[in-house]
Amino acid sequence: MGDIVKILKSVPEVKLRIIPLTWELLDENGHIDVKKASYNAKEVDAALEEAESYAQSTESAVSHLNNLLRQ
Repeated sequence: MGDIVKILKSVPEVKLRIIPLTWELLDENGHIDVKKASYNAKEVDAALEEAESYAQSTESAVSHLNNLLRQ
């Protein structure tokens, strides 16, 4: 178990582009500005793809860790 904790502590922080991009796309009321989003569609698509890939990788890692803990 100690090895798992040590390994997890060594995993680098990931700064997904979707977070700062979302802030950039908000209007004065705190809603996504559709015009800004459509103007930046390629960047939005890339950021969403990155976030989805990260979520899938995280889900896989959690599944593997759960399997290890069950043994």
